[in-house]
Amino acid sequence: TASPTRFRPGGYGFNHTVGNIDVTKAINDDLHLALGMEARSESYTIFAGDTASYSGEGANSFPGINAVNAGVNTRFNLGGYVDLTYDITENFLINGAFRTENYSDFGNANVYKLSSRYKLLDNKVVIRGSYSTGFRAPTLHQIYAQSTQASFVGGTIQLSGLFNNRSAQARALGIPNLKPENSTNLALGIGLNPTDNLSVSLDFFKIDVKDRIVYSSSISSSDPNSTLGAILTRAGVANIQFFINGIETSTSGIDYVVSYRNIGLGNGNLNVNLAGNFILNNEIVGTPAEP
Repeated sequence: TASPTRFRPGGYGFNHTVGNIDVTKAINDDLHLALGMEARSESYTIFAGDTASYSGEGANSFPGINAVNAGVNTRFNLGGYVDLTYDITENFLINGAFRTENYSDFGNANVYKLSSRYKLLDNKVVIRGSYSTGFRAPTLHQIYAQSTQASFVGGTIQLSGLFNNRSAQARALGIPNLKPENSTNLALGIGLNPTDNLSVSLDFFKIDVKDRIVYSSSISSSDPNSTLGAILTRAGVANIQFFINGIETSTSGIDYVVSYRNIGLGNGNLNVNLAGNFILNNEIVGTPAEP
């Protein structure tokens, strides 16, 4: 009984319920309105393992989930949007959209989009562009997940811990709570229809993300009397990690699509599509933020 060979390490569960409604209406031949709303309820559950899986040495190499880390974490959010499209002329279109969202754990977020399209040469050439802002709340997993993992270091088993940003360990070290990610998105493109059967499109995009959530580096201390050393000793681990709003990224590239339709084949027609993406730039901007 002091050295079991079978353990129940616990686990995780997630579910969400989503409901939405979207309404579109042509105000007249030139003006179109769309609006809608969505409600979402999320639940993330952490199940404790049996006591033998985490107490003392626990299940070496795969410790179970400690009962103090178990629990049910929930949130609710409600969002709504409005979208207007206006044909200024037969060839010139503009569009604008606005979305607002309220999270029970993060408050309000507002994003918008502006776009336009212009047709040339009897629709054989189409020029388009858009600019928008984006928002992504941390997942419940990133906010609440905690775990311990074992690995061999120097011939001995060493425990490493993932602690969430709302834990006592994070508060003691001054690790801030996670913030939402925010982005800006720019797109410029051209569409070509040289014949009834051939179409080609090229679109340049640039996406900048601020406060991007990443896994921190491993933090350890050789001084057991330091604040960090004492936290590690109490937690029974050699090092710890957190999710943090650590980096700002910039990504740009080109999307391309080529389609050719109505190629005679037997008794039918063959349509051929080629689509791809070429990344021009994908980098971290500046230096990573350290809590």
